[in-house]
Amino acid sequence: MAEVRRAALEPMRSSDQPWALVPRMARAQGLIALARGDRAEARRRLSEAAEGWQRHLEHDAGAEFLANFVDLGRPPIVGLVEPEWELRRLTAELAELDAAEVP
Repeated sequence: MAEVRRAALEPMRSSDQPWALVPRMARAQGLIALARGDRAEARRRLSEAAEGWQRHLEHDAGAEFLANFVDLGRPPIVGLVEPEWELRRLTAELAELDAAEVP
């Protein structure tokens, strides 16, 4: 948890996609809570992350890809964030959490 908090204090540039920081951090906090056995906190944080990605579904990741391509002359190897993919992953993680709670 301390490492996640420190990550929020790191300097960022637009290429770091700061709009994606909150949902990514919420997911990391959810996974940490799950590893600690705190299922309620895990559900809260994973749901928070899913809501964050839901707000960004209209984000045009392709525009960032094009900007990076033009700026660097080559496509980025890492860093392209796809809110739809992130939301699908979180939905599956929440479904697994729900399934584990059913007796």
